[in-house]
Amino acid sequence: MSSVALNLILDKISSADKDFRYMATSDLARELKSSHLVLDDFETQKIISAVLKQLNDSSGDISGLANTCLGTLVGKVDAKHLDSMCAVLLDQMKGDKDGMRRDIAYLGVKTVIQSIGVYDHARVTALGAAEFLGPRLMACVVDDKEEVTLNGYDLLLVFLTQHGPLFPDMCAIADTCVGEFDNARPGIRKKAMQCLGKMAASLPGKHFDGLCRKILENMRQHPGTSAMNKIQTMMMAMSYIARGAGYRMDAHIQELLSLCFDFVGAALEDEDGVDLVESCLVVLELCVSKCSGSTENKRSDIAKVAGRCIRYDPNYAADSDMEEDEPLVDSDMGDEEEQEEEEDYDDEDAFSDDDDSSWKVRRAASKLICTEVKQYPAHVSDLYDLLQPILIKRAISEREDTVRQDIFNSYLELLKVVDADSKDDELVQKFDRDAEDVVVKFARLVKKQTVQTKCCVYKALHSMVVMRPALFSLVLPKLSSDIVACLQEDSAFALQVQVLECIEAGFDGMPGPDNEEDLVKISEEVLECAKKKYFASAAIALKTCRRLVHLIRPDVSQPVPQNLAGLVLPLFLTISDVLSVSDKPQEVKNAAIDCAAESLAWMGDLLEGTQVEALAKDFAAMPSNTKRAKIQGPSEDYTGHLPRLKDIVAVLIEKLNNETTRLSALRALKKIIDSPLHLDVQDALDDAISSIKSYLKKLDRQLRILSVETLSSVITCKDGALGSEELNSIIDELAPLISDDLGVSNAVMDFLENAADTHPDMAFSMLERVFSNIQQLMSSPTLQKASLEKLRGFLSKTLNQIPAHRQEVIEKMFNFGMQANSKNASISAATCVAQLAQPSQDACHFVEREVLEAIKNPAQDVKIFCLYCIKDMGVYQFSLNKEAELRQAVLDCLPEEATSEAAAIALGGLASKNSSDHLDFVLGNLSQTGDKKNQYHMLKALNEGLEIVSSNDACNLDPSKIRRIVEILIERNADDQNNEEVRSIIADCYGHASLIAPDVVLPTFAEQLKSPNSRSKIMALMGLRNATLESEHRIDDLLAATWIPEALQLMSDPDVSVRRAATLLLSLAAHNKFKLVAPLLATSTPPLLEQTKPDPNLVRVINLGPFKHKVDDGLEQRKSAFDCLGILISKCWNRLPEHDAIADAIVSGCTDQYDVKLKCHDLIISIANQDPILLLSRLERMVDPFTSTLTAKVKSDAVRQEVDRNEDMIRSCLRAVDALERIEGASDVIGWKTFIDTCVKSKPLLDKYMGIVRERKQAEGI
Repeated sequence: MSSVALNLILDKISSADKDFRYMATSDLARELKSSHLVLDDFETQKIISAVLKQLNDSSGDISGLANTCLGTLVGKVDAKHLDSMCAVLLDQMKGDKDGMRRDIAYLGVKTVIQSIGVYDHARVTALGAAEFLGPRLMACVVDDKEEVTLNGYDLLLVFLTQHGPLFPDMCAIADTCVGEFDNARPGIRKKAMQCLGKMAASLPGKHFDGLCRKILENMRQHPGTSAMNKIQTMMMAMSYIARGAGYRMDAHIQELLSLCFDFVGAALEDEDGVDLVESCLVVLELCVSKCSGSTENKRSDIAKVAGRCIRYDPNYAADSDMEEDEPLVDSDMGDEEEQEEEEDYDDEDAFSDDDDSSWKVRRAASKLICTEVKQYPAHVSDLYDLLQPILIKRAISEREDTVRQDIFNSYLELLKVVDADSKDDELVQKFDRDAEDVVVKFARLVKKQTVQTKCCVYKALHSMVVMRPALFSLVLPKLSSDIVACLQEDSAFALQVQVLECIEAGFDGMPGPDNEEDLVKISEEVLECAKKKYFASAAIALKTCRRLVHLIRPDVSQPVPQNLAGLVLPLFLTISDVLSVSDKPQEVKNAAIDCAAESLAWMGDLLEGTQVEALAKDFAAMPSNTKRAKIQGPSEDYTGHLPRLKDIVAVLIEKLNNETTRLSALRALKKIIDSPLHLDVQDALDDAISSIKSYLKKLDRQLRILSVETLSSVITCKDGALGSEELNSIIDELAPLISDDLGVSNAVMDFLENAADTHPDMAFSMLERVFSNIQQLMSSPTLQKASLEKLRGFLSKTLNQIPAHRQEVIEKMFNFGMQANSKNASISAATCVAQLAQPSQDACHFVEREVLEAIKNPAQDVKIFCLYCIKDMGVYQFSLNKEAELRQAVLDCLPEEATSEAAAIALGGLASKNSSDHLDFVLGNLSQTGDKKNQYHMLKALNEGLEIVSSNDACNLDPSKIRRIVEILIERNADDQNNEEVRSIIADCYGHASLIAPDVVLPTFAEQLKSPNSRSKIMALMGLRNATLESEHRIDDLLAATWIPEALQLMSDPDVSVRRAATLLLSLAAHNKFKLVAPLLATSTPPLLEQTKPDPNLVRVINLGPFKHKVDDGLEQRKSAFDCLGILISKCWNRLPEHDAIADAIVSGCTDQYDVKLKCHDLIISIANQDPILLLSRLERMVDPFTSTLTAKVKSDAVRQEVDRNEDMIRSCLRAVDALERIEGASDVIGWKTFIDTCVKSKPLLDKYMGIVRERKQAEGI
């Protein structure tokens, strides 16, 4: 902006014409927002003077524009001018006699404070502004005039909210705020307490503790309710402090809780003590949420106080006499008694007392209960009998709607815990004990209530019905009339949605309609809701209709019950109406398509032939109502526009052309095709096949998979009617999809399998067309076990259709294996060859001959393939003619380094064969004390054989051999010359043997676990680890009862190797089968945390001439311990004891070596997502290790690997910083905020940090 333009604007601002002044001020505001505007000192001063003058303009519009200019000026001026501007405004706020001008000045300063730190290129930082604003705001709050003091505290609160840690002389302002507790004006007291809460997180530790002690001491000096107002003020101050920095109050929590309990007990006896009780309950709630670890030991006392207060209703005597053990519902209550009780509820609702404030206590108590349930889910079972009856009784008798909603929220939180902790049998039994009584109570409560209360009731019923579907049938007769009324109420869409969700859950769990009349009434209203414009109601109504289909026709093989037949036609009419409208929201379209698919798949046969007319007659025979008259018309021939199967299918096929409905339409067509009704839709599918084929070339992976699955269903539906030319064209499209995308490949395998079943004459030609693609898939390094099994299954079933070509296909697969250039391809080909040959004895002998011939080939890849074929011959229990020659061929390959591993595996496969002497041969070699290398190979073979036997039901092993195996293993393990790899193989064998014969092997573990020899303990621990499988096994009960608890006691063993083996066992058990270690968390966690601490005794110094190298023998153990902690945190954080100790261990781990720090960063992210308050109190402790990590520099001559490791460490640390920075209240911790501003957001790290933030937002879909 030129000087001329500026002068013109400023001249107009001084005009006497109000319109000129307004336009000039508006122009100035626009120019100040320009990023290209640069002002010198003279121009800045002129603009500031003009803006300050306009603030006091008689026109409110001009004054408002000037106020906007003030905020923009903050980003344009330097500290000197900003200081002078604030000084003028504050002087006007304090000294002007005109109240309006004082208010204008106050608003101007507020705008300035709110604009500090907002602009990226501002010339004044928040820290710089704090230096001159702090003293001026202090002068305002200590001013003699109450109005100035109030405005000063308000401005101080705004500054502390945005830049609290930067405020200078925090201790002095805190003391000033405490001094206002005795101020006679409530507004000043409240503002002072709010300021105190905002600065609590930034106060120095000693001053914060002194402040808390001072307030607590003042409260102790006024026992009982002798100075209720003063106590309440200090209790409110503690609530603000706890809200702002509750994580720092651990040292004062117990004393604060004790005072709260005492004051609540005394104030409840005083009619004027409501506000004090409320304040105490708020403090208790904040203590529980902010310091859950320190309050955990008082959870029962807190629950009792909350239970007493939630029943506090001195103006309603009936509730005060409520007994603790009173049953929720009298199951023998008759209709008259029930009606009388309902009338009592109506009387309660009619009661009103404008002067009654006891609802504040009940509301605070309900929130306290809700918070306690959230914070202590692992202890809800202990609190359930206390809290659940109180919540139900209070929900019934509460008179205030807002309080009742909070009570229902608490009960819903309780239900969430019960549902999430469904493995807790005791808690589930308690819920089931009262569930029926509770839903009956709720069903009676819902009548004649407000919309908000009804929403709460139906939300609770929905949660309970989801957990126990049978409850809906129990309350349906009592709720039917109210449900109908709610669905007819178009002005309460939120209530409609809640009711429909409840109905959907109820219909989903109902085994069959018990009360058909109620079901018909409700269903008619649901169908009406499906056609409404409010998309949320319509979508849920259509989802409910999907559940309704199975109630109308519970058994697809039986006709529709006569009383429900009248619902079939309205259902299909509703679906047709919704599908025919093109401008419906996406959610409604998808719901309608899914509903159409479910309805046609279950009742589509009723839309064929003359059955549609029968449906129209059933519909007409139902009792008349206005909706039916509206649909049917007075004298209309109803059969003219009845829905037909082919018409609805045609609409669904049309939906394939729309990208937004394509996936839903494909799923719908697949469901209709797979229907057990075998609907006649072949003609309609002819038009759809070409469209579906075109989707195979789309980039959308989900669309390709669904298209292949739909084509697979089409093949089955048409049952051979698909021509060979069309089938070949489809296969040509599908063959390239057999690739590294295993999901698509698996779907293609299913299609080919179905095609071979329906077109057996083309099975061999199909196999030939895709065989090259199958070979490419088998050569893929990404091929997984599940996909290989799918491939083998397809090949086996296809060859069963064409047995004459079995040997030809096996020969092709064998030749592919001979030419395979990777180990994975050789293993896959060998497995396929063995499985394909197993059904035919001739094929088995053919493979045997080919292997014996090919293994003579000097090429190593060919030998490896042949050896894996031999191994799989044992797996599939081939009946062989030349076993001795095969074993000798394997033994000849053992000495060669390239083939020794495969040879040992092949020998193990032979040893797994039933009724063979190969196992005896292996055991005989192990019994001899000879060549160590040969014994290693024999151990590998034994391990492979035992693994095959333990996982293959077709294999069996005599217990006497198991005993011999165990004896040999124990003997071999005692050899001092064994290296770690050999001991690991021995332990693997030990574990596999225990899976084969637990009763024989497990008793031997006791001697090994109690042995003074560390090697014996490690062998037993590793054996137990191998016996802990992901799948269910008969050994699980034995492990959980005896062996896992005994083994985990070794986590405190003096030998670090034993401790590490025990830690690895805990990790694997927690990961694979958590139920094995769930009861042991309390005893296993403390020794696990001990393993995370560095042990100086395990550090060795090795002299390397002029250099010394430190070796930490405890590093691997610490890494294992933190890995185990990560598994436990992800699996069962709420059930873990000693949360504070876990957090401290992780923070300490951030100062450890590279690998430990990486893991600790991940654990910080995990805890930050689950329990952020726990880390909030440890932010300042993390500053130093994070700073040293982020500022660490590699040497100038560092190799590329060292540079990459350092970059990985920085990125890992920044991810942890990002997770911590998102914790509410983190920016109030002064040490952390300084670290963020000076280190993380400094130039070298800012780009990396912002990149981490973008990656996280992208992963979260933000």
